[in-house]
Amino acid sequence: MSAALECFTDRGYAATSIEDIRRRAGASVGSVYHHFAGKEAIAAAVYVEGIRSYHAGALAVLAGSDTAEAGVRGIVTYHLRWVVEHRSHAQFLLFHGEPEVSALAADSLRALNEGYRGGVQSWLERIAQRHELRPLPYDVYASLVVGPAQEFARRWVAGVADIEIDSAARLLADAAWRATRADRDDNAVADAPRQ
Repeated sequence: MSAALECFTDRGYAATSIEDIRRRAGASVGSVYHHFAGKEAIAAAVYVEGIRSYHAGALAVLAGSDTAEAGVRGIVTYHLRWVVEHRSHAQFLLFHGEPEVSALAADSLRALNEGYRGGVQSWLERIAQRHELRPLPYDVYASLVVGPAQEFARRWVAGVADIEIDSAARLLADAAWRATRADRDDNAVADAPRQ
């Protein structure tokens, strides 16, 4: 899978052949086909492994965050740090969404995404009791916190960002926190009796 990821990021998914992967891995044709049905299956496994790695680290950040601010800022920082530390995987995840690969990975991704969403929602429920966050739907939190960092990551991986990633992480973490933190009006609404 590592050899395949290197080939996909060096040559592009479409231009990479099984022979390229086999040669880079130093494996026999038989051993490649023993583990994978073809290039699409290898790419799907690489894609799923990238998501699994990202999710595990993000959930660990939240597990260690006892305040909303620490969690929000931590996720933004983690997101961009993961992109730096796993640049090839990030490039593959951001720019190689071939339909045949997505189709093969769909069931695994669905399960991973459900587990991730459940972990994030558990953290949100724990934090919500302290009224530190605006009462927003999950998908809005995800968009406000990770969306801008994801867009910056796309630009950074493509080599068109005009700011260093560490500086961007600080600015984006500040913006995410400002967008999601509760203010007095939010707390008043959250504390009001339900009718």
